[in-house]
Amino acid sequence: MIYYVCVERFAHTLASMLVHFRPDLRHRLRVIPYARLELLDRVHAGVVIWADVDRIAPAMRQRAAAIHERLAGRGIRLLNHPERSLRRFQLLDALAASGHNAFRVFRPGALPPDLRFPVFLRREAGALAVPPDLLPDRASLLNALDAAPMQGANDDDWIVAEYSAESEADGHFRKYGAYRIGDTVFAQHCFISPSWFVKHPPAGMNDSHRLEHREYVRQNPHADWVLQMFDLAGIAYGRIDYGRIAGRLQVFEINTNPMVLGNPQTRFDPNLRPYADRWAEAVIALDSTASAAPASDPAIDRLQRRILLRLYASAYRARWRRLVAGVRAWWGHRAR
Repeated sequence: MIYYVCVERFAHTLASMLVHFRPDLRHRLRVIPYARLELLDRVHAGVVIWADVDRIAPAMRQRAAAIHERLAGRGIRLLNHPERSLRRFQLLDALAASGHNAFRVFRPGALPPDLRFPVFLRREAGALAVPPDLLPDRASLLNALDAAPMQGANDDDWIVAEYSAESEADGHFRKYGAYRIGDTVFAQHCFISPSWFVKHPPAGMNDSHRLEHREYVRQNPHADWVLQMFDLAGIAYGRIDYGRIAGRLQVFEINTNPMVLGNPQTRFDPNLRPYADRWAEAVIALDSTASAAPASDPAIDRLQRRILLRLYASAYRARWRRLVAGVRAWWGHRAR
């Protein structure tokens, strides 16, 4: 059995997988919220994945680390560490110091005199839904920081990042994404956009860009480098997002609870099944290399049934949103 430990309201990252693409995984995987960590003391075999390590508070991190040590003493395979796996700021700061990354990150209270502008603000945890403002000078940065507490975070939650993005010869930016699941590293996407902020594949990707994406996924050209970056971070489960700047690969982040697939398959999507299967087979391989696990604990199973109900709702809300967006795009194209 595989136990996936995450913040409960972010369990939706697995929704499309467990509900739509690979429901067989429901027999192999249990979601354990950090709020119910005590249930892990009932686990005596299998695999535990510590997700969301950047989202938990220090007290919860310490509690999870103590349970991690007890699980390790039982010979349970453990992916990530609640305390030792590097979180976003720790990782980017270490990569800048080691020369792997050309850009630097700082906390608002420790800005150096040689800060390179433009910069942008982001939170320690969570994802950026829209492009952040590029702040051209120190005055604009200080104004943005003055407004930051109004958004519900303290200085320890904010990161000031030096802008570092570079388009390639065709004027487009690339964002690469690759997974590590235990000993398996596989490429997931190469998103190409005219905007520096590349989050999703843009509408209207041309044939050349689609081919480039497929070849990246097929060849997995940076696998050795990707594994090295995960090892530096002390992370064995997650997705790395990275790009190329001045000919060098640069890490943007490693997400320990990434969205595997955002919505169940619709007629407006390419065939998503190969991506789902690649992730699922790597997860299944974790379980097959562990000692034979007994049936899951009844209390964990009851919790799983409740969580699955929420995941059903999450998956099909996402599917509905995707259908609505697809119909609007189709209608807009037809009206031209």
